[in-house]
Amino acid sequence: MKIAIIDDEAHHRSYLKELLADCASAMQLVGEADSVSSGISLIRETRPDILLLDVEMQDGTGFDLLQKIQPVEFQVIFTTAHQSFAIQAFKFSAIDYLLKPVENNELVTALQRASENKRLSDVQVQLTALMGNIQSLSNEPRKIVLKDAENIHLVAISDIIRLEAANNYTLFCLADQRKIIVSKTLKDYERLLEEHFFFRCHQSHLINLHYLQRIGKKDGGSVIMKDNSELPLAIRKRDALIELLEKMFS
Repeated sequence: MKIAIIDDEAHHRSYLKELLADCASAMQLVGEADSVSSGISLIRETRPDILLLDVEMQDGTGFDLLQKIQPVEFQVIFTTAHQSFAIQAFKFSAIDYLLKPVENNELVTALQRASENKRLSDVQVQLTALMGNIQSLSNEPRKIVLKDAENIHLVAISDIIRLEAANNYTLFCLADQRKIIVSKTLKDYERLLEEHFFFRCHQSHLINLHYLQRIGKKDGGSVIMKDNSELPLAIRKRDALIELLEKMFS
């Protein structure tokens, strides 16, 4: 696998090269660049399989570079020194990012994932989601990338009615009646979606409160969604749910 590094900090490029020498014997470093403009030339000359790309550089951003190099025919791993809203955008888009200073084990894991992902169409969907989320006027990601066994789906957060735990998998139920099973836990998505009015009403269920129709009282409590699904509401969750609904609609 051919790797290229684009980063405007010389010391960080050197640091990444040292890490690559230690952890990636099957990887070949084909070049480095220190700006958006020189990075574009490097990509066209070397045609890397994996790009380690800095987010912020002197003449622009890594996002600017990708918009100028379409179509993207390589895997992308972003590197950044800033824990900003962009980090959440990466997570929603299922794109790898590494916080500086990069940890050796995190780099190894990201390179492994990149080398195993052979479908460039997946990368294009992920980058499309990332660009949309980054450019959102409210700085809140609008779409999430979901990968099942066969496909990669770009889903609007507002179209998710509910999520259901299935062992180490999560079932997404969407407004268009589609169902998508993803190999991540419900807890992973609870952390990601909690700021978008998703609520863990039960150990096995995470709901989008915009689709909540009513709260039932039978059998200790339940929530009825707009898709007519009725889900258990844990007794200890009832007060927190009512409090959150009051905040949403006050």
